[in-house]
Amino acid sequence: GNHIYYNYQFHLEAVPKGATILVLRTEHLAEDWNAAERVVSGRENILGEDQAIFPHNNVNSNSDEKAKHLSDESRVLVCEKLCNEIQVYKKILSSAINLNEEQMKQSLEELKETCPVEAMAATCGDPLPDITEKLVKGRGYEKEKIPEPFTGEISVGRAVYSQPPHPYELAWPKLRLPSYMRKDPEYDLNLAPKDKKTCFVHVGKTAGSTIGCAIGFNLHCATKIKAPGLLPRYATNMFHAQMYDCHDDSAYFVFVVRNPLDRLVSAFNYDKPSDWDDFRKNFGEKHYNFRKRLYRDCPFESMEDVARLGLSNRGTASGECMR
Repeated sequence: GNHIYYNYQFHLEAVPKGATILVLRTEHLAEDWNAAERVVSGRENILGEDQAIFPHNNVNSNSDEKAKHLSDESRVLVCEKLCNEIQVYKKILSSAINLNEEQMKQSLEELKETCPVEAMAATCGDPLPDITEKLVKGRGYEKEKIPEPFTGEISVGRAVYSQPPHPYELAWPKLRLPSYMRKDPEYDLNLAPKDKKTCFVHVGKTAGSTIGCAIGFNLHCATKIKAPGLLPRYATNMFHAQMYDCHDDSAYFVFVVRNPLDRLVSAFNYDKPSDWDDFRKNFGEKHYNFRKRLYRDCPFESMEDVARLGLSNRGTASGECMR
């Protein structure tokens, strides 16, 4: 599904070259929010330890313990396949101007608990994929304005044509921005200073909906509670999957990130329909048949099944299932 297809690499390469990055780690939201707020407004300790702004309100009903479980052997196999994505995740962390060295080490130690080899690795067995075509189709480049050439290395931004600013409806004049990408009318976007305007980079299954709701975007919000501080007023536009509605000259790009293995398992479980008949009715035969092949025919009921039946040398899944 989209949550897996539009991954960390896509979102990082799609921002402008040399973008100034802020990071909110799902595992440390309040701490990182305070650090980001300090950067953009100079204000200290906006959120206290007892804050209740960021409950995780995007929990998938399929996420029972069995669906989330990975054996030690399976976890090693999945981490190996995630190696490049883990390196991009580390690059995002190291690029964040609101995280200090100790916080970076903290996240690496947490990563080592799930994927120790990849957490310490600098390279992977498989080369970093060239996603230029995905960027051209999903990011909204004009045909004559291709992104910076792929070098085989992790890039912080490959968008090099930043004038004029590039919101979604300028890139796709025949389309209209979905309502969930828009800010609540209570926020006057014209009041955000140009040198503070911020792009909210919503990577799927990282608690991005929770953050998006807290800063005033019209996502599927379980609460109307808004986060304090100036960051909600400075975050004027959003980038999510194939919806790039940010100005390329934004002062900051705020990424919400999560342990890549946890994000993958969450995305896999989220995409599994809880009501197959209802899913077929609402999304049509094409999407129904794709999900049915993956979850029922292969059958991959869980990420454990993907590893045991598909990634393992003893796996029995067909080549079509692993395509």
